Amino acid sequence: MIESFVDITRPGGTMTTFVVHPDVIPGEQDGPWPVVLFLMDAPGMREELRNMSRRLASAGYYVMASQLYYRDVDHYNLFETGDRDRMMELMSHLSNAMVVDDAGAMIAHAEADPAADASRVGTVGYCMSGPFTIMVAAAYPDRVKAAASVHGVRLAVDADDSPHRALPQVAGEVYVACAEHDPYAPPEMVDELEKAMAGAGTRAGWSGTPAPSTASPSPSARPTCATPPSGTGSVSTPCSAATCTADRRRLAGSLTPHAARRHGRSEIQPTTAPNHPTAQEPTKPWSISAS
Repeated sequence: MIESFVDITRPGGTMTTFVVHPDVIPGEQDGPWPVVLFLMDAPGMREELRNMSRRLASAGYYVMASQLYYRDVDHYNLFETGDRDRMMELMSHLSNAMVVDDAGAMIAHAEADPAADASRVGTVGYCMSGPFTIMVAAAYPDRVKAAASVHGVRLAVDADDSPHRALPQVAGEVYVACAEHDPYAPPEMVDELEKAMAGAGTRAGWSGTPAPSTASPSPSARPTCATPPSGTGSVSTPCSAATCTADRRRLAGSLTPHAARRHGRSEIQPTTAPNHPTAQEPTKPWSISAS
């Protein structure tokens, strides 16, 4: 793997960005690689997120992970300081519009790198950055082919810049993963987002998983999944693991890295939510199908 830290100059400061992509092997794997914007969660940039970026890159992607709090601090890591009040303060200074602008600068950097294919971009966000992924997809519909929000918050709120209002501008596929019990992403928010996706004709995949740290799901609780465009289910409809895996496979196929095209198949284990106290290794790989 080839990795580096780059400083992207922005009006509000310098956005330090971790960049990682596969080694170049002439005649075997030489890129350019589709770009993935890995948007950090609220606790800040840290080695855990860089490791997750490396895992994505190993499947044939050019991954960029930026320190989004750069307007206020050069570095912040909740797990170093334990200062949650400072985390909430930094979060409050960050807006959807700011991150959309930052994403544009990241894409511009990738465009100038021969190792990157900036015509095919994916976005991944966790919790705080879940809504950012959708807003970036809406702002750059000709670039963003797939966007994934994992236990994202504020996906449908009473605000002009709410992600659910931006869905008509999204051209790529959207994958949303929600917890069974999550006070920051209540069922009514999920329902509102689902309605907005159906109304916008969004190509979407859904999955829901139990949240053992916040509630005790019933023994019969099962993951749920929906693919609104095909009408095969709804958020409240139980699904099989194969169906959820199919959703993720289709989403990953929107970017189709070079390794998958050459060798017919590439696999990467889906990464669990960062620092989730009950996170476990998944039992099934994400399959990136060739095209």
